[in-house]
Amino acid sequence: IGRGRLLINGTPMALSSHDQALLGEFETRGRHLAQEAKAIALEGIDIARLALTEVFTTLAGNDQVKKAQFAAQINSSMDKLRGAIARAESPTDFKEEAFERAVKQAVAEAMPMLIGSAVGLAMSAALTGDAAKAAEFENRMDNMGKDIERLVKTRADELEARANGLCSEVKRLDQIEDQLEFLLPDGKRLNLLEAE
Repeated sequence: IGRGRLLINGTPMALSSHDQALLGEFETRGRHLAQEAKAIALEGIDIARLALTEVFTTLAGNDQVKKAQFAAQINSSMDKLRGAIARAESPTDFKEEAFERAVKQAVAEAMPMLIGSAVGLAMSAALTGDAAKAAEFENRMDNMGKDIERLVKTRADELEARANGLCSEVKRLDQIEDQLEFLLPDGKRLNLLEAE
């Protein structure tokens, strides 16, 4: 589809002016939809980065060296993921499974540092017998979930609303497609996408 034209296996199809207008709208909305999907994915990555960084900051305490190391690692992982999304030009360039795999990989790369810091803090509190240090560790763990929610809730809620809007737009594209009069050479209707 391009500029109100439909090509099948490189061959332009004869379209009515009605169908040309519909395909033009489909293309415009489809391009906007693709850009919005990318923006939603990028925002999701930024929210994940923020949450992971908050966890590590809580666990690392005042250790600025560890914080800097973690920031460098998580930024590197997340920037690779952002780059892959930014380079995607079509749905076939970056499928949902590949996105999920890449996110899991980024989190997996961060886990050794997260776990190491948590174990280090817990062991330090347990081995020293310092009740104040143990209470501080427990307090940090109790507050961590609330702190993360405070940091990301508004952004996550906005992201959810945007994603729901994306679903509505996909349904609108399907409605536009259903209005096409064009039939394929075998007499079947053109089916560019399916929306539930």
